[in-house]
Amino acid sequence: MYNVSIAIAINKPPYITVRQYRDIMKRNNAIAAQTWHKTFLPRHFTQPAKGGGRYGYATRDPIYLRNKRKRANNTTKWRRGKGGKRTIEGGRLAIVQSGETRHRAVDFPPGIKAFPTRVVLTMRVPKYASMKTAKGPNLGKEITKVLPEEAKILRKQLFRRVRKEYDTARKANKKTVKV
Repeated sequence: MYNVSIAIAINKPPYITVRQYRDIMKRNNAIAAQTWHKTFLPRHFTQPAKGGGRYGYATRDPIYLRNKRKRANNTTKWRRGKGGKRTIEGGRLAIVQSGETRHRAVDFPPGIKAFPTRVVLTMRVPKYASMKTAKGPNLGKEITKVLPEEAKILRKQLFRRVRKEYDTARKANKKTVKV
């Protein structure tokens, strides 16, 4: 398992209650985490092996890359639950060897725990994804890297949704008094 934490702080306006604020923030933080998982996480697995791509992956040893390409070209792997063989997907992509990490990270639904101040997204990936080896790069950090422009997009979407819910709550909290 590997945790991804995204923290964005938004102040509570005076016209809504603390409970409303917490509910709004929890709901929208969960949506932000789902957006990251569906939109930005798959991009990590589409980068070429050379040059590190847009996420700046650590360079892999040329011998490792050559062996990985050989295994990818000559091997098929049984995929559990799919009912057939598939070719191993490594070789071209820096962080993909067999495709198992990508399959588990992208295709399996993440565990999302939302709080008013933060959200924690937990992905079930193979054990080696969260281990730092002496030779290789930390795959977990490479998978969960969030670029500044991605964080900016998430923040904009979050602020837009929260503002809309604040306006809805403001209208609901207005009381009309007949005189």
